[in-house]
Amino acid sequence: MPSAVMNHVECWLEPTSTVGATETIGPAFLQGVKEIGLYAEFSEKAVGGAVLIESAHDEAYTGRWAPVVKISCVEGGAVEYRALTGVHGALRARVVEPPMGGTVAVYVLGT
Repeated sequence: MPSAVMNHVECWLEPTSTVGATETIGPAFLQGVKEIGLYAEFSEKAVGGAVLIESAHDEAYTGRWAPVVKISCVEGGAVEYRALTGVHGALRARVVEPPMGGTVAVYVLGT
C-alpha cells in the first residue's frame, strides 16, 4: 500500500495479468489529498487489458464500488495517465481485462 508521502509516486498495484487482482488505498494515503495522478504501465508485450479505478467510503467495503475511470492499454510498453480531482474515502484499482502476453502495474501520486 502506498504511504501518505505527498508528491511521491508509489507502486499501488504490483505488475499482474490476473483478472480481479485488486489493491486499495484509504485514509492513510487519501486524507487531505485533492488531486491524484494515476499511471497504468503496460509491459512491452501486453496486448489489450484494462484497470478499473473505483471509489467507496471505506477501504474495507465489501459491496459494489462506484466506477471512477477505466484505464485501457493502447499499446504494449506504454504508460497511460489519468487524473482525478476530488475527495475519496477509498480507491481501488482492479484488473477487469487481462493484458494478454504481458502485465499491468498501477502507480499513484497524491497532492
